[in-house]
Amino acid sequence: MEAPALAWFEGGLAFVLGAVVGSFLSAVVHRLPREQSVLSPARSYCPKCQQVLRARDLVPLLSFLMLGGRCRYCGEKIRWRYFALEALTAALFLAAFLACGGLVQSAQQAVELGADLVFLSILVAAFFIDLETMLIPDQLTFVGMGVGVAADLAAICLWGKRMSTVTDPVTRWTFSVPGSLVGLVAGGAIFLGMELFSQALFRKEGMGGGDLKLAAALGARFGPGPLLVTVAMAVFLGAGVGVGLIAFRRKKRPEYMPFGPFLAVAAAAMILASKPILGQVERAFFHWQAQVWGV
Repeated sequence: MEAPALAWFEGGLAFVLGAVVGSFLSAVVHRLPREQSVLSPARSYCPKCQQVLRARDLVPLLSFLMLGGRCRYCGEKIRWRYFALEALTAALFLAAFLACGGLVQSAQQAVELGADLVFLSILVAAFFIDLETMLIPDQLTFVGMGVGVAADLAAICLWGKRMSTVTDPVTRWTFSVPGSLVGLVAGGAIFLGMELFSQALFRKEGMGGGDLKLAAALGARFGPGPLLVTVAMAVFLGAGVGVGLIAFRRKKRPEYMPFGPFLAVAAAAMILASKPILGQVERAFFHWQAQVWGV
């Protein structure tokens, strides 16, 4: 198969896979907060009439449109969230495929893309669950940590990726450590520091444990530098949305607002456009350095 045709085939496959994964994420978003298994019962069912759905009722995207957004058996409206999850995940999978070059040509590229697709799935589920319940289940973040470390170790062992250098401040000994582990610790430390700062200054919880673990998982995937940029983007995004909600009187000042959705959006942006984002940050830093220090 020629390269253009193969690229179209792989792109279509990424979109379809995303729609299928989005259908599964619908069950994850519904069941995990209720402490239900995402694997049992394996068959989906209508929450209104309890009718077990057949294969023709579960075709991602198409079944919802063909049924007019209603259950085939009782006529109950199907929540738009199910369709939105499938469409969003399909679009993100296709965007990730295009971001990796639009054609998978090596095992290393396949591993990197696979890790990104897993993380995008985690971010979509975390976004909707945290928005609804203000909780991020450990099942999501622990999978993210494992995938982030595994992808990094594969790159080190199989393709010669350089490890991070860490210096002990006491003995001055230098160690080589996988960047994923440095990022994992950095992600947890940043949010733990933010939580301790909030407790000391405001006497109330600032960041939840789910946010901390999600940041640790993102650190394992991104490494410490891109993680800091991701957290900064999430903070600015959250602050902007919070100010907007207060200005339009949709939110009162003391009310809590989940931070996970903003972290998920920022992380998805970093996955899909890391080079332009980090390039802009680097240019802005050097410009600031020149303005302040004259360097």
